[in-house]
Amino acid sequence: MHITISLRSLAHRIGLPILALFVVVAATNAVSAQLTGPPPRNTEVSTTVTLSHSTVKGGTLVTGTVTMTDHNGLFKGATVYLSSSKTAVAKFPASITIPPSSTSPTGTRTFTVTTYKVTANTTVVIGATAIYPAGGLPTGNGAYLTVTP
Repeated sequence: MHITISLRSLAHRIGLPILALFVVVAATNAVSAQLTGPPPRNTEVSTTVTLSHSTVKGGTLVTGTVTMTDHNGLFKGATVYLSSSKTAVAKFPASITIPPSSTSPTGTRTFTVTTYKVTANTTVVIGATAIYPAGGLPTGNGAYLTVTP
């Protein structure tokens, strides 16, 4: 019997020079590790999602903003993948592209959230995940939107 545990974020937090670490524990109590992925570059990037309103009546448009910051230099651009916890209540593009900047460590892009009528207050989680092209681990964040009748 083998147990496989993905420790992708742990490897990043403890500063190991790997993208992913998989530990396999065999029934014989033997432990082996397999390092996978190319070595990450020295890049730390943060992603934030904000909304123009946190609560709206169904049928209202909301503006969302994704901001990414490269804490080690100029922003190099990225594709950000957006997700909705309730697509019948709030819809928006599946992805947006934030262009690179030649003058700033920050890149920003807005998107429109279309909300639909609901019969009861409904909270939607809007998530954003990006894999920064300059290296490092995937980065993401989210925002909450409450849609009212």
